[in-house]
Amino acid sequence: IVSYGLTGLRHIFEPLGFAIVPLPGKSFAFLAEFRPSQSQQQFTSDRFYEPTEANARLLQEAPLLYIAAFESARSYYFQDESLQRTRWALGLDEELRQERKKLTQTG
Repeated sequence: IVSYGLTGLRHIFEPLGFAIVPLPGKSFAFLAEFRPSQSQQQFTSDRFYEPTEANARLLQEAPLLYIAAFESARSYYFQDESLQRTRWALGLDEELRQERKKLTQTG
């Protein structure tokens, strides 16, 4: 059993042509992409549906791995996005509550 951080993974994968792209909100989840272009190293949600051509070929050699990688990465990403939206909504709710409280105190 071996555990590596993102820095360690970069040292292993980058010399072989892979880029390690962390998934937002997860220190333990990442994408390892084979020969991505510079524009592809910025992570956006469309990356789940449009993998690089080289990555798609590698993953299609093992269909179960492709599905597992796709679904786990997608769930991590959208869970973080949901948490960010929840924090924003709760913050806004608190701001509104404070403003209502000021209005009722001033009369």
